[in-house]
Amino acid sequence: MIAAHELGDIIADLINACVPPTDYPVYHATDGSPVSLEELVRILCDELHLRYPSVSLPYHLALRAMIVAGTKKRLFPRPGDRHSGAPGEASSMELRHRAHLVSYDHYYSNRRLTEALPGVNFSTFAEQIRLFIPYYRSVLTA
Repeated sequence: MIAAHELGDIIADLINACVPPTDYPVYHATDGSPVSLEELVRILCDELHLRYPSVSLPYHLALRAMIVAGTKKRLFPRPGDRHSGAPGEASSMELRHRAHLVSYDHYYSNRRLTEALPGVNFSTFAEQIRLFIPYYRSVLTA
């Protein structure tokens, strides 16, 4: 995870450095330290003064819960709805992907990026997320 302004700086640095294209031109912009979903939830709960979840659902139950929530509360709005979010209802494949994203930790290496830009610096996830806590508070109170 990376803040948008840091990602913008990295993109500008890649352009300015004239990094030549490769056979696999994917650069993962991370500080190189894995951030687990548990750590993300813990930091957000601490910073936003929310109660830490007492239950963790396995993937298949999380998927079923998302389907029910999407059906009952219209978390996945249709075009023309006045709610924010992705247009249209989520497909079964989309729901599976969303459930997978919040059910499993995903880690990415920044090796290729740091080889291309040896001087690149990143803030840690904990530092970055704390910059945006006022925004998350405003969303929760709206």
